[in-house]
Amino acid sequence: MSDNVWDQAPPCCTRNCPPYAEMDMVMVLDSSSSVKKHNWATLKTFGKSVINAFEMTGDTTRLAAFRYNNLVDTKTQILLNQHISDKPGFIASYDKILYKGHGTLTGQALRHAKDVILASANGNRPGVKDVVLTITDGRSHDDVFAISNELRQMGVLTYVVGIKPGNGKQLNLTQLNWIAGSSDHLFMANAGFSGLTTSFAAKIGLSICTNPCRTVVAPDCLPARVDPLNGAISCTNANKARSVCTSTCNPGYNLIGPPSTICNFAGNWTQPPAICEVMQCSPIQTDPAHGHVTCTDTNNVGSECTFTCDAGYHLTGQNKTTCGTNTLWSNDPPVCVKIKCHPQQSDPLNGNVTCTDSNNEGSQCDFQCNEGYVRVGAASSTCQDDGNGDSEGAWSATAPTCERITCVPPHQTPVDGIMTCTDTNNYGSKCDFNCTAGHVL
Repeated sequence: MSDNVWDQAPPCCTRNCPPYAEMDMVMVLDSSSSVKKHNWATLKTFGKSVINAFEMTGDTTRLAAFRYNNLVDTKTQILLNQHISDKPGFIASYDKILYKGHGTLTGQALRHAKDVILASANGNRPGVKDVVLTITDGRSHDDVFAISNELRQMGVLTYVVGIKPGNGKQLNLTQLNWIAGSSDHLFMANAGFSGLTTSFAAKIGLSICTNPCRTVVAPDCLPARVDPLNGAISCTNANKARSVCTSTCNPGYNLIGPPSTICNFAGNWTQPPAICEVMQCSPIQTDPAHGHVTCTDTNNVGSECTFTCDAGYHLTGQNKTTCGTNTLWSNDPPVCVKIKCHPQQSDPLNGNVTCTDSNNEGSQCDFQCNEGYVRVGAASSTCQDDGNGDSEGAWSATAPTCERITCVPPHQTPVDGIMTCTDTNNYGSKCDFNCTAGHVL
């Protein structure tokens, strides 16, 4: 064409389809309570008609099947690599899938098909068309929208057989259309289970065969996803089509952005790269009054903060706190309490005391005695940290006492005389002496 683009896709040489289809097909069978045991055999026979429409050889169709209700039955599930080129073996295993009704979680079943059945470890082949066929008569009680989108983003062709219930209830057509993805992938059995005929099964087989050419190998997604800073990424198949990459963060970091992304068949990642953002504790630790704090990594997770107090202050509380992965500090911040000595020094009897800083640590108290009194004990005492790890200090010396100054020995009354003292022999006392008559002093 003039725009340098081919007007048609190139043809391919292929065998008739059906029965020859190069695909990996998963049959998802609803065995919820609404199906009822007597209809289960009809549903199973219908599924077998779809199976018999295709050849199972090494280079054509691989089949898998499982049933579900409110749980996926993994005991009887058949994986893609269990019966390669062995249709009789597959049918024998298929016949062992028994009915068990209870609840309808179709979204959970589709996720099992994506994560388990279509895993390369279980036989899914790269570059081969993937088909998921869901047969159900009920309403799903979980979300089918997200997983249906994920399957189609991986290039999976999703088909649905909706069986009209016989109990008067209506199918949830919104759910069924979303699972199918398009109206030509939704097949309605409006007559109920009686409508699950061989010709109806053949119609589904023909629909699956509308594109018989081998699936073109999808381009790689570029750039390939790498570990986020402070995290790791795990991919199911590197940057190949259908690869699912899941990001995680190291302890102490939060994942910002979608945790998973899929490499779609257009060679594009379905989600932008996630980043790992450091987790932090709040509030940021600050210096306590009359103290200091030092932290190894501010308020980020794993940071350890150590508190100290200024001289003369005692730290009350824990001296360390760590920012945990729960973004909480391991301990409350401590406080710095002034170290004090008790009791507070007071004036001694017949004296006084002068202190540089009351009874706080480091304060020096000097003692003086009144005139006529002499100090007995230390001239000063200092408030010191006693080393007991609390806010109580200790005086370096006990308070002195002030004792009266006396003259010794005391004066004696002279013979034939008289002595009169104002205050015996105490400091400041005045003694007067006189002689008796007939005597001279």
